[in-house]
Amino acid sequence: MKKTFLTILFLLALTSNQVFSQNFYAQIQEVTVQEGLNSEYEEFEKFWSVVNEKLIADGHLAGWSFWKVNPESNDNNPWADYLLYNLFSSEEQMNSTLSKSPEWWAEYVEKAHKGKSKRSLIKKYVKETLDNKYKQKLVTYNTSNIAAFADDKLQPAAGINAVYIGMEQLNEDYERFETEYFQNRHQGNKLYWEFNKITNRSDNAYKPVTHNIFEVNTENSGQDQDSSFVDEMMVKYGSASRTLHGWMVVELLEFKL
Repeated sequence: MKKTFLTILFLLALTSNQVFSQNFYAQIQEVTVQEGLNSEYEEFEKFWSVVNEKLIADGHLAGWSFWKVNPESNDNNPWADYLLYNLFSSEEQMNSTLSKSPEWWAEYVEKAHKGKSKRSLIKKYVKETLDNKYKQKLVTYNTSNIAAFADDKLQPAAGINAVYIGMEQLNEDYERFETEYFQNRHQGNKLYWEFNKITNRSDNAYKPVTHNIFEVNTENSGQDQDSSFVDEMMVKYGSASRTLHGWMVVELLEFKL
């Protein structure tokens, strides 16, 4: 299972065109930062990355990654500045961790940073967390993975770019089109691809989206592929089963596992 999560978080490409049978769960947080505080916010998340590392070691979390949104995304109209990707091995692990009390978190932060950070710095960041100093807007989506694969050419590292896509299911055939047709067409065209169903969301989240896709493209991604009549019909009716609501190119800044 750990090998699966390594690949999911772009830390290690395992075998050629590996398809995952192990479902995973995630909470994806779309963060809009207060104007002028981007650099400070990135330092804030570095502080929290130490906490996430302990959460993973203690079995509360399977993995964590922090992504910066390219402002040219979605035709120069991205809806967030950063993404936080919290990965869980099961729905039970996700529900347990996300239901911890503020008191539990405050105590846990101190444990994670004991011997690593000055007490004054810990108090500073705990206060800034409680005061919500950096986040102008926070939107969350809980997801359950439906399908994913990674190519052996994937070279995971900070700086890698991915694409985060919001989709709306229009009919009952949508998931089958993605998993039984489009997934196969993507192999060789993408280094990584995952398809997730949204199971819960914050009250301020965008309501129409039902699924999201997270993918890393190859350099020749988007080039025309040879298509048969069957391919043309599958693309035609598959595209009619969904609506794309937006996309953001994101750069990996940090990760923990």
